[in-house]
Amino acid sequence: KLFTDKERGADRSRYSKRLIFWSKISEMIRSGWTSTAAINAVTEHYGTDLSVSKIILKMQKDRGGKSRKSTYPAILNLPS
Repeated sequence: KLFTDKERGADRSRYSKRLIFWSKISEMIRSGWTSTAAINAVTEHYGTDLSVSKIILKMQKDRGGKSRKSTYPAILNLPS
């Protein structure tokens, strides 16, 4: 065993919280953005001075919570 049950659970939680960010980046890449441009657009939209955790919280709020049926602000839905 490399991880205890507690450590494994912490990693799972961290992964699921970051999933909203990486799902949006993947969506933007599929629509024609480069990975660097997509990441920069998201961080610039939410604020380059914010931590990753705060950006994720703002993304969840903009998305309407944790539901996958909601949308993001229009600026992040435009192709590059």
